[in-house]
Amino acid sequence: MRVLVIGSGSREHAIVWKLSKSKAVSWVGALPGNPLMGEANQIFSDSSAFDFRNIVNLCTQHQIDSVVVGPEGPLAAGISDYLSQKNIPVFGPSQAAAQLECSKSFAKKMMLKANIPTASYSEHLSHQEAHDACEKHLASHRSCVMKYDGLAGGKGVFVIHSHDDLKNAYHFFKLKEISKAPFIVEEFLEGRECSFFSMLGNNRRKLHLGFAVDFKRLKDGDLGPNTGGMGCYSPVPWLPSNAQETVENQIITPLINVMKEHGNPYIGFLYVGLMWGLNGPKVIEFNCRMGDPETQVMVRNQSQDWGEYLEYCIHEGPQPPKDLDDNLFHLGVVLAGDGYPYESSKHQHLYHSKNLKKQTKIFGSGFQKTNGSNNLTTTSGRLLTVSSSNKDPEAARNNAYHAIEKIHHDMPGTKYRSDIHFKFSSIPSPK
Repeated sequence: MRVLVIGSGSREHAIVWKLSKSKAVSWVGALPGNPLMGEANQIFSDSSAFDFRNIVNLCTQHQIDSVVVGPEGPLAAGISDYLSQKNIPVFGPSQAAAQLECSKSFAKKMMLKANIPTASYSEHLSHQEAHDACEKHLASHRSCVMKYDGLAGGKGVFVIHSHDDLKNAYHFFKLKEISKAPFIVEEFLEGRECSFFSMLGNNRRKLHLGFAVDFKRLKDGDLGPNTGGMGCYSPVPWLPSNAQETVENQIITPLINVMKEHGNPYIGFLYVGLMWGLNGPKVIEFNCRMGDPETQVMVRNQSQDWGEYLEYCIHEGPQPPKDLDDNLFHLGVVLAGDGYPYESSKHQHLYHSKNLKKQTKIFGSGFQKTNGSNNLTTTSGRLLTVSSSNKDPEAARNNAYHAIEKIHHDMPGTKYRSDIHFKFSSIPSPK
């Protein structure tokens, strides 16, 4: 199978790397890719993920069997619909199904219709209305969550515990010139946060990739603004033993059924953001793609062949063998530019690959080649993820931090969290 991966970030680098190791994949390309994707057979760096006509031409020219869409932007713009109309198999939801991520209002309505556990909420037609609703929560000494209805690059969600939090939300939406789009205000859920990932295919086929925990806040101690993610670990040892069965029965299967019933069958990666409390999980959000940096960590699971999974989901091939636990702990740490998440980086750095331990792998994002040179310079945002695996969770963590400290030494001004860690305390049992 010849596969083209759409996207250029660390997540797409991880998908390319994983597919390059598959027994079912003979060739993998990336569009537009990035210079660190050395595992790709070809990188179409001059192409755009939104130039659908060009993508069709490249698929025909290079005899592509499957297209895997990494980021949410092209999905929201209808790439899957366009490619499907040209008879090109694509792994990614239709524009209508992608509303699960692109519209939090749509996602909430689907959850209510499917009886999926989630937070109670109210919907508001302007930021001012949402702001006033949050004020009422604070006046009653209750925390709440404000969410922009559309896409905001993982930064459009604010947990409101105080008036300072409300001011931060106000300044963000003012900076982004977001004022009239619908907003959601939700109850604040108690528990511990994690994510669950699946690959969903034709005729309600599904394969589960597992759980992960993402560290969303910028600074140590879960302080600072929300980001797209500063680190991650998988699996999640504090979950109950029946966690996957619970999510499948209460969330995944009902969602697949309700989307099918409403004429929006779901095909592609599915990210389920969860708050796991005393009475089990509640859905925080759905994303219509894999997470970043969760992907960079979850691809390290040696028991899963994502090429075989892809073949099963969209080409209706044989079901892959049942996964065996690879008995490894996987952890990733993100290195970001100095201005992240709100501003462009003040510094531009020359990047040199390091001779790191075999247990670590670098997945790159914010890099470009300098003119007439093979040197790589940083751009902005999140620059790379260092991913590490080991049977010993502490060894996995130590290896990742040893690597990122070496890289950071050559890139002063970049930043990372120093407290990404496996947490083994369990959810208390209901009384």
